[in-house]
Amino acid sequence: MAIAFAMAGIIGAVLSCLVAWMFRDHTIALDRNAERKIPELIPLIRKTSGPLLFASDFEPAFYNNPDVVEAIEAAMKRGVEVRIVSEADAPPWYQEQEESGRMEITRVTRLPYHMMVLGTTVRVETPHHDRPFGRDPKDVGLIIKDMPETAATYHQVFDAWIKAS
Repeated sequence: MAIAFAMAGIIGAVLSCLVAWMFRDHTIALDRNAERKIPELIPLIRKTSGPLLFASDFEPAFYNNPDVVEAIEAAMKRGVEVRIVSEADAPPWYQEQEESGRMEITRVTRLPYHMMVLGTTVRVETPHHDRPFGRDPKDVGLIIKDMPETAATYHQVFDAWIKAS
């Protein structure tokens, strides 16, 4: 029985990776690969005209990545609004940006899921409160690209989280 469950888990993981591979250039994709997250999101941050909305736990592997910091910095220089709702304290660079008025950070107790709205693209992830994304077999990210109506809906969700805090 344990072998059957293990095989089902392996098959599920392989299928989810195949789905991400098959739909990587399409509008909607599933992602369970943490290593692909940063290279996929940086170009989206670099090209968006805004806003950049992040709801997360300031996962160090992502938020302290020099390429992510550089992409967010460049977005702010282009005049893109950057707002973050987080369950965790911001790393020093983000605190400096908030103190200088360049970005808004709101602290909340717990987020039901993590998400990023990058202009017209949305990434929603299962919550991974105390660990990096992709470390648990249940972790999954849904990426919805170039869908302004969907992004607007998640923007409203983001604003509701800020109001509720």
